[in-house]
Amino acid sequence: MKRLVICVFLALAGVVIIPALACTTAIISAEASGTGRPMLWKHRDTDEYYNHIEYLRGEKYGFTALVNSRDTVYTEVWAGVNEMGFAIANNVSYNINTVSYDRPSRNGYVMMQALGVCATVDDFEKFLQEMDIPRGASANFAVIDAQGGAAYFETGDDRYFRFDVKDSPDGYLYRTNFSVAGVQDKGAGYIRYAAAEKLFEEKKSGFTPDWLISNPARSFYHGLMKTDLEDFSDKALGEGFVISQDYIPRYTTVSSLVIEGVNPGEDPKNTVMWSAIGYAPCSYVIPVWVGAENEIPACLSSKEKALAPANELAMQLKGVVFPVTRGNGNKYLDYLTLRSDILPEVEKAEDKEIKEGEKVKMRFAEKGFDLEAVRKFNTEADKRFERFRSKMKKITER
Repeated sequence: MKRLVICVFLALAGVVIIPALACTTAIISAEASGTGRPMLWKHRDTDEYYNHIEYLRGEKYGFTALVNSRDTVYTEVWAGVNEMGFAIANNVSYNINTVSYDRPSRNGYVMMQALGVCATVDDFEKFLQEMDIPRGASANFAVIDAQGGAAYFETGDDRYFRFDVKDSPDGYLYRTNFSVAGVQDKGAGYIRYAAAEKLFEEKKSGFTPDWLISNPARSFYHGLMKTDLEDFSDKALGEGFVISQDYIPRYTTVSSLVIEGVNPGEDPKNTVMWSAIGYAPCSYVIPVWVGAENEIPACLSSKEKALAPANELAMQLKGVVFPVTRGNGNKYLDYLTLRSDILPEVEKAEDKEIKEGEKVKMRFAEKGFDLEAVRKFNTEADKRFERFRSKMKKITER
């Protein structure tokens, strides 16, 4: 079955819905970061609703990555970071290719191979240059490394365009489902791009992993209508339903994560992948350290082909806020229930997880990476998740 990846916006040129892969990504420089470390944000949309975090070995390097849970042989990844501190994520681009080749999309395969052999942003450029043509690519690849490199590569089957974050006066860049260097006014994700533009411009600087997840990943600001559902009173929402169209979080959202890298001279093992798997408004971030390799919280993992518990719970909660299953029901979000009953609990759990994760991160910065400390943290993180799941049971069993 052809994999479709959704990356944030519909083309303004028409009303036809482009098949779905609609991700949103951003790269934040260390200078614009509130933590003093570079970051890569991946908000994933796809029709593969179940994903988890997995540690894999490549040709040269091991890496921690977001994978489809039903991809049992792991031939593709959808974001990840390797032991050298090289990280990558993508948006599908629907306007980068001007020539049609008879070759399936290999965006996920490209990222998996790159994580196995690249240590720097420049390595990735060389990797693209040495690929056979056509590449089987149609993506905006966001990459950062542990040497201060950060760039987008808008990549097609037979060409690519590099955009370095250091050339941006704002210290950050973001993309949806069109390439800036692609065919003008074609592609998708323009309305989501406008929403991201507004949110990032308001923030300006001091970006943090928790801001990226709690704001753009869960924002219901509409880039075309210039409205924010957060501003509507309960009374104005009536029955609570809204049409969920062209927001950054959408029915097809399956994860949102932030890879917080390291600066030159720092240990790449301290790179953190703050991971919220499942529908982002119903899932909270849990940190994973690349230096821990296979030591990943059980709630983010797939054991013996089972679904990751955090993803499974988020899907159950998504079913509560998208309760209409017939016809066009998946376009109708029960925003009132989400805002009143679910988001407050998600945010409370997330605040705790970030607080505990920051303690470990700061300890590593001062004393060096400690695998036993990660194991202890993972045990406690899984206990916190089980408490959260028990608390949310009253909502999922309505």
